[in-house]
Amino acid sequence: MLRAILATAILAFGFTLPAAAGQPAGSAAWAVTDATVYAGPGVAYDVVGTISEASKLRVDRCSHYFCQVRGDGMKGWIALVEIDFGRGPNGLFNGLFSGPVLNYPPGGADVCFYTGAGYTGTSWCVPPGHVARDAELWGKDDTISSIMLMDGAKLRVCRDRNFHSWCELITESEPNLSGFLDNNISSWQVY
Repeated sequence: MLRAILATAILAFGFTLPAAAGQPAGSAAWAVTDATVYAGPGVAYDVVGTISEASKLRVDRCSHYFCQVRGDGMKGWIALVEIDFGRGPNGLFNGLFSGPVLNYPPGGADVCFYTGAGYTGTSWCVPPGHVARDAELWGKDDTISSIMLMDGAKLRVCRDRNFHSWCELITESEPNLSGFLDNNISSWQVY
C-alpha cells in the first residue's frame, strides 16, 4: 500500500515538474550598480559576494529595503535601490520609484477583483483612476485569483507594492490568473 502511494506521488510530481520548470521563478530585474550581496536582508548580515552592474537578476522577494535575488552566479540579498525592474539596465533609479512607464490610454470603467478562480470568493470593485500602491493597506495583498473588467476598462497589476517587480496590462477579464500573478498581486491601477 505504501509503495503504491509513493509511486503515485512520484508519478504526479514527475508530470507537474516540466510545467513549473518552464516558467522562471522570481521577477526579472537588473543590478544598477555593483551590489554587495548579503546573507540576509540588511548590512548586519555576512557579505556573500558582489553582483556586477547591469547583471540580469531574478528577484524572489523583497523586504522594505532589501530584495532576495539570484544572478551573476550569486544568491542572497541586495539593497532595493540597487535594483531596476525596468526593461533594461538603464541607470540608477530608472523606474525604481514610479514603476514602469506604461502610458496606457484610459478605459473608463470599473474593475472587480475576486479571491477565487472563475469569479468566485470574496469580491470588491474599484472605479477608473483608482490606484492601490500597497494592497496590504487594503487587506488585499496576494489575494486576487480572478479579475473582471467592465466595458473597456484596463488594469495594470504588479507583483510588488509601489509597482515594483513584474507588471502586466490586463485588457480582458481573467477568470484564472496565470500562476505568476495568481495570489501574487500587491499593487494595481485602473485606467
